[in-house]
Amino acid sequence: MSSYQAIKINHKKHWDDFFYLPKIIYDNDTIQTIELRLQIEEELNPNKNPIAKECVHQGILVYKNNEIAARAIAIINQDLNRKMGKAIGLLGYIEFIEDSIALKLLLETC
Repeated sequence: MSSYQAIKINHKKHWDDFFYLPKIIYDNDTIQTIELRLQIEEELNPNKNPIAKECVHQGILVYKNNEIAARAIAIINQDLNRKMGKAIGLLGYIEFIEDSIALKLLLETC
C-alpha cells in the first residue's frame, strides 16, 4: 500500500525536490522545456519582482513512498484582495506524476 505525505516547503531540501520533479516527469519528453530554477526564484523574490512584494506564498510538496510526486505554490496577493474586498488565492507551478491521490492531496493542502 502506498504512503502519501503533504508538506509545506520550509528548507533547501524541499526546494531541491520542488525543482527536481519536472525532470522526473518530462525525462523522456523531447518537446517539453523545463523552466529554469533561477527564473522561478526571481518570480517569487520580492526584491526582483514588484508583484511578489504584495504576495505571500507557500510551496507545497506531496511525497509518495518518500519520493516526490507533486508540487505547487499557493499564492495570496494581499494588496489585490484588499482592493477587491475579496479573498482570492492562486496556485502556480502545479506539476504531478500521474497519480490522482497525489494531486488530490496537493490541492487539498494548498
